[in-house]
Amino acid sequence: LFVSEKTIKNHRHNIIQKLNLSNEKNSLLKWAANNTDI
Repeated sequence: LFVSEKTIKNHRHNIIQKLNLSNEKNSLLKWAANNTDI
């Protein structure tokens, strides 16, 4: 099974938009670290 880099970038972009995060480089990582109770 192969997942292209573009697929990963698209999914990451969509997740960041849905969570209403900034375009800051590590915004998704910071969100995940602060929301470990989910």
